[in-house]
Amino acid sequence: MFFIKHFLADFVFQDKKMSHSKKRYFYFNHSAIHGGLTALGLVFFTTIHTAIFFGMVDFLVHHNIDYLKTRLTHNLTHADRKYWIYFGLDQFLHYMTYAAILIFMLHYHFWTLWFA
Repeated sequence: MFFIKHFLADFVFQDKKMSHSKKRYFYFNHSAIHGGLTALGLVFFTTIHTAIFFGMVDFLVHHNIDYLKTRLTHNLTHADRKYWIYFGLDQFLHYMTYAAILIFMLHYHFWTLWFA
């Protein structure tokens, strides 16, 4: 689910304006799409409150990862090796965020199901 969500938010729903606006810290449209799609995807597996919470977590983390990558790559081109290292790190951190969300969500459900 997270892989599909990431593809949709980064490559289908992100336009040129969103891509270039990541340079400004207080531009949230792209990250809001990520957070909203995370919440929408999780609502089928958990409570609405948990889905919204993790959607907000994804929004905040995604925004900061993208902003950091933009700051690190602003003087680089696609021909620079460093650009691709930062791009790969960006993707790695996004997928680690999804893994953390799943781990926390499963942990939460384990404790609430068995010890509630």
